Amino acid sequence: MSTTSIPAEKRSWLATAYPKYHPISLLEILLGTILYRMRAHDKALFTRNPLFASHPEPSIPLESPELSPSPVTLLPKHWFLSTNEFPTLTWTLPSSLEGKVKEFLLVVEDPDAPPAQPPVHGIFYGIPADRRAVSNEDLGKMDGLMLTGGFKRGRTQQGMVYIGPRPPMGHGVHRYIYQLVALGKPLKVKGEEGEGVTRKEVVKACEGKVVGWGVWVGTFESKW
Repeated sequence: MSTTSIPAEKRSWLATAYPKYHPISLLEILLGTILYRMRAHDKALFTRNPLFASHPEPSIPLESPELSPSPVTLLPKHWFLSTNEFPTLTWTLPSSLEGKVKEFLLVVEDPDAPPAQPPVHGIFYGIPADRRAVSNEDLGKMDGLMLTGGFKRGRTQQGMVYIGPRPPMGHGVHRYIYQLVALGKPLKVKGEEGEGVTRKEVVKACEGKVVGWGVWVGTFESKW
């Protein structure tokens, strides 16, 4: 997976690596510095939705075998402008959830981006209940919205399967929140066409189905 998969007409300045002293690079640093205090929109994360009122705390241990316990700095290969690799994530299911999970949902968001609603970096749903890991190899495109891992992708900016870390220079360290949600009923969503279902549609489809969740945090900073 790489930025070359973005159609030319959809590429933005954030999807391009400009030379250090290029005017756009200088403008990016200026804007990043000005907007530095616009961050930490944690209350708008997926798992802070009222859907999780009965499950306010994470109950599923989520980790990355290739990295240290979170929060941890993501590797250069995970950078959006590098190879844009998805960090391998693994989890274990507590005994209290055995037999209750019908499928998993994984949502990746950046609460430190300036917008009040954290940008969606990835939505993956229909993850089989017997799965205990998701890796970069699972995110290859197949027919429609189906991925090689046997589950489906939701909509992100620029129509990509997954968007790796790409915070603006000058905006400091960003946290990328990988949220695994265990569902007691299969997710039935409308809008499975084109670039996939939206975050809003997934939230609505999750009503009354959440039985547990876990979180893992990767960090990244675009340095000058």
